[in-house]
This record gives sequence, C-alpha cells and structure tokens, in this order.
Amino acid sequence: MQQEKSRYSQFGWIRDLAAILLLLGGVQVQAASFDCAKASAKVEKAICANPELSRLDERMAEAYKRQLAAAGDSADYVRFDQREFVKAVRTAHEGEIEDQMECAKAYVACIKRLLGERVAVLESPVYRVSGVYQRRDAKMLIRARPDGEADVLLFHKPSNTIRSTLKDETPNGDKVQKGASGFVVSDEMMSKMGDGPSGQAMKETCEARLHLAGRDVDVTQKGKCGADFTGKYRRNLKDRVDNYALEIN
Repeated sequence: MQQEKSRYSQFGWIRDLAAILLLLGGVQVQAASFDCAKASAKVEKAICANPELSRLDERMAEAYKRQLAAAGDSADYVRFDQREFVKAVRTAHEGEIEDQMECAKAYVACIKRLLGERVAVLESPVYRVSGVYQRRDAKMLIRARPDGEADVLLFHKPSNTIRSTLKDETPNGDKVQKGASGFVVSDEMMSKMGDGPSGQAMKETCEARLHLAGRDVDVTQKGKCGADFTGKYRRNLKDRVDNYALEIN
C-alpha cells in the first residue's frame, strides 16, 4: 500500500516515564525533560541548546505521562509507541529517504517539526484509542493526526479492500474532510469512509461505527463498503500505525 510521506509517516510520535527519559538522557535538572549536563546524542544537544525545542520536549514528556496514566490495560502500547518514536527521532538525520535527508540539511527545524507533531498527537483525545486492531481476516488502523482529527483505515484481507476516512488533497498533503470522523460519544466513533488509503470519495456511501471497550473495538458499517468489516477487533499492543507507511499485510 503506497503512501505519500505526509500520511503514515514513520516519524508523523514512576518506571514508564523514566524509561523514555533514559533514552533521551536522564533526569530533569534544566528546562528539558532530561539532564542537559549528560547530553551526548545529537538530538539531546539540540534540545538543550534551543529553548523552543526544550519546551516541546517538556510538553511531550508531560503528555506522554498523562496518556500512560489513562491507558489502563493498553499501557504497554503507549510505552512501545513512545519508545519507537524516540528511536526514530534520534536517527532522523541518518537515513537516505526524503524526510531524513531534509533532517540532515536543517536539523533543528526538522526536530522542531517532529516534536511539535508528536506533542499534538499525544495531546489529542484520539490518541487514547489510536493503534492497530485486528481480527482473523482484517485490520483496522486508528491514527491520531497532528491536526487533531481521527483517521480510520480498514483493510479486508480476502478481498484486498481498503477503506479509510474521507480526505481532501491539499498542497501540504491530505486533510480529513470536515465532519467525516470523530467521537459521537466518549466510547463511540464515527467515520465516513472513502476508497483506498487516500480516502477518495466514492459513488456509494460507506460509514463505519466503532464502539470502544478497552482493547476491543466492535465495528458496524452502513452503506456499500465493498467488503464486510463488521465484527470485533483487538488492539495489538506491539504494533503501531507508523509501521504501515508503505504497505499493510
């Protein structure tokens, strides 16, 4: 499943908090979530040298702590997801794909973007239900986007049918259509679905309703969706939406 870099970007982020701060350097003594006197990695030094990055780092740590406290039996997912983000941001300038080359050229601006997007995701009410859910013959991705919207993708394996939240293309990437996705009540989400991973409008209406109960989601559908997505999906605590930047399997 091919995707533009703006969509399911691999970067696009008390024991549990300590584990994350350890990856970034240690305990807090300065205006950052870790001890700047012990900073050694490039990202640590950049954060310590830049007040704006330092503030974003602090906000990220606080948002992570709140999400972890509220996660219940999905806390392992929150830990895993944050650790993977930290690994990605530490090596953001080392690869050969377009995002990483841009990070090598303008490192501080790149880290600012990555941390800013991660803060927005962690502060989104959608984050608490984000992740990869699956049943025997289907997968569902729920992504908390930096713009605050919810992005739902359903993949039916036998028919190779993909439906995702309706979107519009913009010069800066895709944008969820207004009113296409969101919480109906605290434990139920609605998403108007489009064709393929890009959520292109279809002739027939397709709507998915997600009833959330802990690690389980019951999906019902309305309209002509091209496949049967109804049923119970279980959250995979060791998988994350960012793993599906290029394909779903």
